Amino acid sequence: MRDIYRCEVTAYTLDYSRAWGLALDHVITPTLVVRWLCGHAAHLADLMDPHPITEWCPAEALRPVSPNVPDAPSILRRWCVDTDEHEAAIGLLSDGRIYTLGCHDDTARYALSAVSLAVLRSSRRHHMAPAGRAARTP
Repeated sequence: MRDIYRCEVTAYTLDYSRAWGLALDHVITPTLVVRWLCGHAAHLADLMDPHPITEWCPAEALRPVSPNVPDAPSILRRWCVDTDEHEAAIGLLSDGRIYTLGCHDDTARYALSAVSLAVLRSSRRHHMAPAGRAARTP
């Protein structure tokens, strides 16, 4: 039986008080997970840091960012070409672990993640209390 992986992109406020799901999909192999994450990392980077002659964004809407601000688009673009990190992600997912790429700028935090649905189901069963009984916190 083939495993299925849940892939998602989420943006959070800097204090994690709010979250917005930006993308969600299911794919069937760790290699396809990396391909999916790469496509969404590149797309998110292009939205945050468009080229000055991008048709959908007027040049006057763009402004330079202070060098003191973390450069989330560059982190995302570097990840897209980092084959060693891609192999690490494939290894983690193949071993049944979650993979998350995180970055932030001065306005938000971003997480691109993937996990096996089998791991999610197992985790939920483990943390669910029996019917009629309250769950204990460790």
